[in-house]
Amino acid sequence: MKLITVVSNTRSTGMTMKENLLSFLDDYIEVQCTLLSDVKYYDFRHSALILTSGNYNIVIDTLDKIDTINCPIIIGERFVDYNNINELFSIPESEKVLLINDDKLSAIETEIQLKIIGFDKFEYELYYPGKYSYVPRDIVITPGEIEFIPYRPKKIINLGSRKLSIGTLFEIIKTLNLPSFKNTEIMNSFLKDIVSLSRSCVLERNQGNILNDALKQVVEKVDYGICYIDNQGKIIFCNNIFAYYLGTKKANLINNNIGNYISALELDNNILKELEIDLNLGKFKLKKDYSFPMFNGSILTLVKKTNNKKKLAKKLYTFEDYITNNYKEENMLNDARNFSRLDSPILIQGESGTGKEILAQSIHSNSVRSNMPFIPINISTISQSLLESELFGYEKGSFTGGLVEGKEGIFEKANGGTIFLDEIGDIPKDIQVKLLRVLEEHSIRKVGSHDEIPIDVRIIAATNKDLFNETKSNNFRLDLFFRLNILPLSTTPLRNKPEDISLLLKNFLNINSNDDDFKNYFEKDTIDFLKKYSWPGNIRELKNLVLYLSAKNLNRPVKIEDLQNHMLKEINREDKSINLNTSEKIVLNLYYEENKVIGRIKASNLLESKGHEITPGKIKKILESLNNFKLLDYIKNKGYVISEKGITYINNL
Repeated sequence: MKLITVVSNTRSTGMTMKENLLSFLDDYIEVQCTLLSDVKYYDFRHSALILTSGNYNIVIDTLDKIDTINCPIIIGERFVDYNNINELFSIPESEKVLLINDDKLSAIETEIQLKIIGFDKFEYELYYPGKYSYVPRDIVITPGEIEFIPYRPKKIINLGSRKLSIGTLFEIIKTLNLPSFKNTEIMNSFLKDIVSLSRSCVLERNQGNILNDALKQVVEKVDYGICYIDNQGKIIFCNNIFAYYLGTKKANLINNNIGNYISALELDNNILKELEIDLNLGKFKLKKDYSFPMFNGSILTLVKKTNNKKKLAKKLYTFEDYITNNYKEENMLNDARNFSRLDSPILIQGESGTGKEILAQSIHSNSVRSNMPFIPINISTISQSLLESELFGYEKGSFTGGLVEGKEGIFEKANGGTIFLDEIGDIPKDIQVKLLRVLEEHSIRKVGSHDEIPIDVRIIAATNKDLFNETKSNNFRLDLFFRLNILPLSTTPLRNKPEDISLLLKNFLNINSNDDDFKNYFEKDTIDFLKKYSWPGNIRELKNLVLYLSAKNLNRPVKIEDLQNHMLKEINREDKSINLNTSEKIVLNLYYEENKVIGRIKASNLLESKGHEITPGKIKKILESLNNFKLLDYIKNKGYVISEKGITYINNL
């Protein structure tokens, strides 16, 4: 028996997760529960697994400090219980409701999940402990968190605690090496709930689309092909992986006979044996594991046979690659980690070169779609005439010069995964309408086609523009902005986080973080300048600077004058902006001529010998002013000496 420890924010959540686990895996696991607040006092030495929930960044930070934990940690993704949502059909469209959960992230997740399965016609306001500003609504919705309702509303719709998602259950089975047939049993249970839900929904309000949306949430979580056929062999639904293995699209399979694609399949419901079949992508195992009486059909699974030769995939960035010591950026990264668990669009806004694509790849790598494609496209680099066909593809014969067989667009290529739309602010208005439709309908239409192709992609968009201001100037559709801006993130320009300069330099140069080691590479004045520099190209410019300096092969610490010419021009512009009066110029020139450390008294005597009548009190203020301008450096208990910047200033007079 494997021992699982559930860590949760509330006891009710922990007990629900425990019951959920035991209902599927009772013969193979034991479950113990603890609160996050008590986790540091808990003995984890005998746990085979820890399942966390709630604000999982806080949970993991807490667990990392416990030396006795040496077992796998799985994030417990939870989903709305399909069996308890019928009462939501009584809510009028456009009604404003208060959605209550035990923390902010859980409240956001619940809202998004309700919208995903079709309840997006009324307006949600979120409430959770610690949020003091809210508008009391007549209707309150909560997934089992009744104790957090701050007043007595007219109506409470309690959905019950959210259940563990099918993806989490599959991950537990895989991590603990439990029998694989448990996947089938779990899938069976989820599908029964969904079909039952769908039938009641159709009777209530003709909500047939909820079946498709709920099924998609289930069947797209598995990492193998799955398909449901009726007793005549007609394909009722399948996931994207199943269609991909057969070398076609899901839209082509639905309502067609499975025998047109897999001739070896026998439709006799009594046959449960595993078949080995050859497809274009290699050898596969085909199973018809069980009959589904309420479906009057069967579930097929298609698993690719593995071999020792693995195709090397391009390594994507992870959150560990986004390097920063800036508190604002660290908070943003915490949000990004939380958002990566969800499936809604993300809009990243920030200047060019601030790491928006690294952030997008990190979100994908940390999501349930990490094993599926990540397809980036830069909108600004594609001509308007070609953009639609690049995004959505085109049918054969659509236009002169196109490929004879037609073309697959990047939305199709990214199906099941993530599409990264960089520079979304440059997208033409006519394509904005089509993209809005993709977000609303989850389908695309190729150029030259009238057919809708269902797609399942997570969209991450990025821009260096203020997209909300672009809506005010009518350059960007307001409705599209709100569809993309469900989970907003903002990157910080490098000039606003000088604490990252040294950190990034050390990373790009692959040197030790020890300060003494770092001094062998850059003079202090150079680092001081780089921390004040405006960095118009942000991190990309800093990386290019490192390549430039490495190519120079200086074999000594880098001086300011070793920097690139455009950076030195900023020094000169800065110097010219310093307007010294006559007395200040006289004092600075004295230090330039002497070129050594001079105290205030000696400076006063030297100036007097040269015929300059400047009082000692005025000299003191001038020295302090020149030091503030970084034209003089102060040497403790000795006096002042002219700086590199001061020498440059005098030479430019």
